[in-house]
Amino acid sequence: MKDGRCSKGFPKPLVEVTRANVNGYAEYRRRRRPAGVLKFRNREYDNATVNQWVVPYNPYLSQKYNCHINVEVCTGITAVKYLYKYVYKGSDKAVFTIEVVRNGCVRGSNPNPREEPNEVIRYLNGRYISPVEACMRLLNMVIQGKSHSVEQLTVHLEGKQVVVFRSDENPRNVIRRGEDTMLTRFFELCASDAPENQIAKTMLYQDIPRKFSWKNKRWVRRTKYQAALGRMIHVSPRDIERFHLRIMLSHRRGPTSYDDLKTVHGELCSTFQEAADRAGYLENDVEWAACMTEAASFKKPIQLRQLFATLLVYSMPSDVRALWDQFYGDLSYDFAYTYRDVLEPIRTHVVMFETLKNLQELLMVNGYSVSDFKLPQLHNFKKLVLQSLLENSLIRRELTSYNQSALEDIVSMEDQLNPGQKDIYDQVIGAVNQPEVGKKMFFIDGPGGTGKSTLLRNIQWYSVSSSYGGTDGALKNRNCGRVQWYSVSSSYGGTDGALNIQDPVEIKRSFNMLYLQTVALEEIP
Repeated sequence: MKDGRCSKGFPKPLVEVTRANVNGYAEYRRRRRPAGVLKFRNREYDNATVNQWVVPYNPYLSQKYNCHINVEVCTGITAVKYLYKYVYKGSDKAVFTIEVVRNGCVRGSNPNPREEPNEVIRYLNGRYISPVEACMRLLNMVIQGKSHSVEQLTVHLEGKQVVVFRSDENPRNVIRRGEDTMLTRFFELCASDAPENQIAKTMLYQDIPRKFSWKNKRWVRRTKYQAALGRMIHVSPRDIERFHLRIMLSHRRGPTSYDDLKTVHGELCSTFQEAADRAGYLENDVEWAACMTEAASFKKPIQLRQLFATLLVYSMPSDVRALWDQFYGDLSYDFAYTYRDVLEPIRTHVVMFETLKNLQELLMVNGYSVSDFKLPQLHNFKKLVLQSLLENSLIRRELTSYNQSALEDIVSMEDQLNPGQKDIYDQVIGAVNQPEVGKKMFFIDGPGGTGKSTLLRNIQWYSVSSSYGGTDGALKNRNCGRVQWYSVSSSYGGTDGALNIQDPVEIKRSFNMLYLQTVALEEIP
């Protein structure tokens, strides 16, 4: 019982038809019985609703084993997942202590609490072997087993095989080694006219290991039965073409080539995504179009762009460009109004660029980019991109994050530091003012509540104030911020390093990317 109710959900509802539930237990048929009173073990029950209290069972198993067995129907893969988890979670464990009690007192007891044993002793003493498990192990009975071998199948686009090689290997040998893969050989197998290979024309890629074995980089027909299954490797939906290639392989039987796989109803599609859409393997975008239509009737353009970004990230529309073209006017309405006085065709380019740039910022929060989707690309607006760099949001944030009145209070803030904080503060500030001497790296550690954040805030504000001070400030000398602050908590001007540190840039020559005098990292995992 929990909060006055049965934690297992009893009594169950009375229903006339069994209903399966993919995400939970099935709702079994429980008919209403005739009205009356049912007596069982000196207790009385309402005969009409007694079926609500019956635990699902199997009469055959109950009679065979003469014990209580709860039986549930398996309606989803989740049950199999947890079955695998429970089998391999380890032995049962129990901890108990045996003590001698005399005259109501524990022998050898003392007023001091006993120390807990260490983890190793707890683990060694914690294993519990039940009589059933002990009997099965003593009789050398099989406790678990495996029925099928699983063959991992590669999925790659044409000419984009994955090849592992050493740096000193001959490139020709490397290229030759990557020519034949499980997928390319599968195409050749389906195109073969050999009698023993005709069955491959009726099979899916993932079913090939049931009838063929992978030997010497070839699919060879099995002469003896072997329990084998094929599983294509996981492909992220962000890898759009390869993801839809995997979808086509999961549905199309006996394809002979990549082009054959992209041919739907006798017409060759340009991409696997288009082929999957035409073949009906993808959900259409009617639902997302209806969602955008309804939202456009009452949401502002910025809110509509947020919704559009959410659909791109989490719903994966099959035709992103068509959805963009259909609602572009609503998505860009605010920018169209802002630049209404700009002459054409400049106005059209500016409005689309600003809309895409704002959408890019929304997508970056979730690790995506406009370039990940079939949308107009930002690199097509080269002049506008260069101009926008002067208005970069990250740079603008750094220039406006610090209140001038707060920076003027640095001296008074220093007086509030305790001796330990002041010692560290002087060392770090000394390194900032004279970087050519002394330590260059400091590690500050201490328990919670000892003042680490206060100390780091003072160091940060001192560095920022020194950047802003004087006529020869940081901006005039091209030192765009002499301090860069990365913090998980941005409560006092810190920024999330994940927003600023992006993918590595290929450096082909020596150059200075940024002049920084102080870099502070807080809450490093």
